[in-house]
Amino acid sequence: MNLIYVANSRIPTEKAHGLQIMKMCGEFAKLADVELVLPRRLNPIKDNPFVYYGVNKNFKITRLPILDLVKFGRFGFWLESLIFSKIAAFHLFFKKADIIYGRDELPLYFLSFFKENIFWEAHQGRMNIAVKRLLKKSAGVLTISEGLKNFYKDKRSDIFVSPDAFDVGIFNFDISKLKCREKLGLPVDKKIVLYAGHLYDWKGAYVLLGASGDFGEDFLFLFVGGTAGDILKFQTKSAGLKNVFVAGHKLPVEVPFWMKAADVLVLPNSAKKEISRVFTSPLKLFEYMASGTPIIASDLPSIREIVSEKEVLFFEPDNVHDLADKIKYAFANYGEMEEKAKSAKQKVQKYTWLKRTESILSFISQKRIPEEKSDFGPAFIAGFGIALLSLPTFKNISILDSIFSANRSLFYAVLASWLLAVPIGAVFGIHIAKLVGRRKPVIFQVAKYGLTGWLNVFLYAGVFNLFSWITGVASGITADFFLVAAFMATTINGFFWNKFWTFSARGGDGRKEYIKFFAVTSFTAALHIFLFHLIVTTFGTPAGIDEKIWANLAIVALIPVSFVGNFFGYKIFVFKLK
Repeated sequence: MNLIYVANSRIPTEKAHGLQIMKMCGEFAKLADVELVLPRRLNPIKDNPFVYYGVNKNFKITRLPILDLVKFGRFGFWLESLIFSKIAAFHLFFKKADIIYGRDELPLYFLSFFKENIFWEAHQGRMNIAVKRLLKKSAGVLTISEGLKNFYKDKRSDIFVSPDAFDVGIFNFDISKLKCREKLGLPVDKKIVLYAGHLYDWKGAYVLLGASGDFGEDFLFLFVGGTAGDILKFQTKSAGLKNVFVAGHKLPVEVPFWMKAADVLVLPNSAKKEISRVFTSPLKLFEYMASGTPIIASDLPSIREIVSEKEVLFFEPDNVHDLADKIKYAFANYGEMEEKAKSAKQKVQKYTWLKRTESILSFISQKRIPEEKSDFGPAFIAGFGIALLSLPTFKNISILDSIFSANRSLFYAVLASWLLAVPIGAVFGIHIAKLVGRRKPVIFQVAKYGLTGWLNVFLYAGVFNLFSWITGVASGITADFFLVAAFMATTINGFFWNKFWTFSARGGDGRKEYIKFFAVTSFTAALHIFLFHLIVTTFGTPAGIDEKIWANLAIVALIPVSFVGNFFGYKIFVFKLK
């Protein structure tokens, strides 16, 4: 099985999602062939991501070139995301994958237009055009909490909930609290209260900072984690507090030692933000539980999904005084807190990254990826494309000018009828071919190829006539170059339509198929251009016939050459179903 994980992220990163992505890919790779696709962005962290996160190098990381605009703020990040998403979609178009997985909706949104094996893992509750399409079109949707599932359940009922997890490996060490303190250079004679995580407002670190004011210098409040900018702000805010130490960002493999060195761990998530109150599945909660150190946590639905009073001591969210009281209670009743910690460590064993990936792959295996889409939508689009692309040709050979000069009202009526009748006729023709093709499938395939062929004919003629109309040239070497430009446009267009609609060849190696497709199309196009040059330039336009009309008559007369040659070339050499 082949799985591609798409993530619009700079990795390594000091943010928690980088850890989740790498751990998931590492565990997926034990059960599948995995490729992680990322943007190539500037990164102040120069460490090897596998070393940084303590992950075995058992999967491939592909970084796609982009314009790194994140430094320009929210708009820059949005623009960078849009660019990466389009580049990733183009890159993965040529890749064969059984599963395409990701947590960022924008790249998956673009991929959903030509890939059906997409699985989206939602981490935030929001509704936009990308989310709406993924809820409707993706093969499977997962959330990290029941709160997120409830948020989306009106749009989709078969959502799978998979909370975050912890890494067994980095917590698998037997070192005492005293030894951890000595290793980290922490005082052995103080009561240590630790927070590990980001310093965002909704994470609640400032609530714990406020609670530290109720304690003397026999306590030490440690803050581990955060981005460079947030750490600086937090250090400024905590300046002068002698019982506070801002340790800053630490490698993921180092964090367990800090947790084990503490007497109490605090998870002070705020209730002010919905992401904290309902949607999140805090990575640090699982790591806290795995450390075996007593925990004090905000009393929130998102946290109660995982733990109860048996495992943690709850306090009222955003209440500095209640948190301070609970810290005092914890140290006064430390035996009770140690029992809770033991229960938490036992409970967290079912939340490992391996078990998470196994449950996700089990969910994926139960999903049936649609094998066939409706043919009427593509038929209508192809028909409308034919009607629209025919207009430059009609303009160049003066048909539109003649009707417009005779009667303007008639011109607009004919134009509207043409733009409506051709797509409706295309849908009707495909419907008839589908009915007839139930006994002989090749008939339906030929009909789809025929419609795609006419779309390419009018694209081909449209590009030629557009250049011819602009320049006034319809013969000679210049006209041959117009056909070359038209050929390039129809080659790309024809590949997508024939691969994904005519021949439904969704598997296979996209790059090799395109090379073969280009070779077959180039051969017939070269023959077409040679014969066109022979008819239009060498033999010349007969007396009494307009040069542009004669050029278009030559294009039409040579259609069978391309039609027959390409159909059998594509069917035999390019889009071979396995």
